[in-house]
Order: sequence, then structure tokens, then C-alpha cells
Amino acid sequence: MAYNTRKLAAYATTGLIMATFAILAVQILPLTPTEKTGVLALKITDAPPFMQPTSLNVTIDSIMVHREGFGNETWVTFELDGNSTFDLVSLVNVTDLLGADELPVGNYTQIRMHILDATVSFSEEPEELTVPSDYIYISVNFTIKEHETTIILLDINYDSVVVAAHHHLSPVVHPIVEQQP
Repeated sequence: MAYNTRKLAAYATTGLIMATFAILAVQILPLTPTEKTGVLALKITDAPPFMQPTSLNVTIDSIMVHREGFGNETWVTFELDGNSTFDLVSLVNVTDLLGADELPVGNYTQIRMHILDATVSFSEEPEELTVPSDYIYISVNFTIKEHETTIILLDINYDSVVVAAHHHLSPVVHPIVEQQP
């Protein structure tokens, strides 16, 4: 019996040692190979505009406003004040007066500006721009009331990529209307 007890103790010790080695081996040496990894870094920026012009001059030689409901006499001439050439690049956060004129009382729906000339410079000689139909049409609803002043701020936005690549000026104009007694 002593022999069987010693034999059993030897087997138990051997089993315990083998189990310990097995546990250590699993913890130290993984059973599946690890994946290779790399690092992803994300950055953000606001790049400056592509080909920002140094100047973009527009010469306006006439402005008409559309008066609602008066048959053939729906277009009314608006008189310009003095300077009719404007550098759109220099008008960032600045306003300039196109003109002020007395108009008949009524509702108006559109402004039409005839562009006589448009040029762009990218730190070199000015280059001619084309303007579709030579006009810029601005859809805007406003009312001229007796003894009141209506102010419309024309916020002109142009695509510098189209201007640079195609020499084409087709701006988007956002009119802001304000009534003053």
C-alpha cells in the first residue's frame, strides 16, 4: 500500500507540475498569433481658398428694378451714383454705395445689373472675365413706401475656382432688405 501511495503522490505532483507549466505556457505564449498594427492619426484644417484673386473688378453701367403689376412698364431705371467700378475682393466686411434713387411706390421683385466689364487679377496682369448674358439677376421682394427708405444690401459671392480656371463670373447674390421710416 505504501507503494501505491507513493506512486499516487508522484503522479499527483507530476500532474500538478505539468498543469502549472501548461497554464504558464498559455499565459506567456498566446495560442493565436497577434495581428500587426499601425497608427491612425486624424487631423483637421481649413485650407485657404484656391487661387484667391488679388482683385476682382466689376463695372456696372446700368441697373433696372422690376415693378410688379404695371404692364409693359415693369422695369424702372435706377440711377447710379458716381463710381460704377467695384473691387469685390476689397469689399470683404465693407459696404459701398451703388446709388440712391427715388422710385415709384409699389412692390418690386427683381434687380437687374448690366455688367459692362469684369476683370480678375491673381498678382499679375488683369484678365477679362465673361458674365453670362452680361447681366446679374437678383430675385428679391421689396416694397417702396411713401416717405420711407428701403435699403438693400447686395452680398455678392463668387466661386474663385471657376473664376481662376474658366474666367467666368456668375456670382450668387444674397439681398438683405431693410425698411427705414
